[in-house]
Amino acid sequence: MKHIFSLIVLLLGGCAAAEQKLSPVVLYQKDIGLEINGEKFVGVGVPRLASEYQIKIKAKGKIDLLTITSCHREEKFEEPSSGWFSSGKSFTYTYKPVVGIEDQRDCLLDIGASEKIGGRHSWGAIDFQTSSERLPATISCNGSHTSPIGTSICQARAGLRQKIVFKEPVIVIPDTEVCSVMSAADRMEFSFIMAPGECTYYFGTREGKYHKLTTFGYESILIRGGD
Repeated sequence: MKHIFSLIVLLLGGCAAAEQKLSPVVLYQKDIGLEINGEKFVGVGVPRLASEYQIKIKAKGKIDLLTITSCHREEKFEEPSSGWFSSGKSFTYTYKPVVGIEDQRDCLLDIGASEKIGGRHSWGAIDFQTSSERLPATISCNGSHTSPIGTSICQARAGLRQKIVFKEPVIVIPDTEVCSVMSAADRMEFSFIMAPGECTYYFGTREGKYHKLTTFGYESILIRGGD
């Protein structure tokens, strides 16, 4: 019995020490912690419309390199010892969208955090409401139900079925041909299969009201340690 117990301990220890090797061709789930003007999100989110956003980032591992990229800018922050980081795993970033560029549709903020030694990475994506997109919807995404106005994000494993519902008929247009096709007989309740990677769908009414849905279909999740 003692030998069996020792073997179990060795096996468990070996599993804990094993590192997950990341593949450059695999789409991993975005799971970085985000707090934006007091609202909390995991991986992806759409905060309330504001002229400036205080973004608190909490990575899963020590941050040695942080990149923040929009349709207009790319910024990088290296080494916590530079003084920007409040701790090795967190960072606060002030984002003020450039008027006429970053406050328009199709300008996500992508976040990536990397760790030198552990090799762990965290990713995140933020979309922002605009004054031109104000059509409300109800979204069933990965087990949760929300009712955003104008702009929404859904992240789930690629291949799973999701749903978005409107209170009036709309027309939907995907941004690329690789995005899953959405169809609804009443043009109000749309179910769709989550496509791999990023897709954007535009919904519009005859009266000129709009809603934008961005989807992230991941293929794998990262194994995280307890630290």
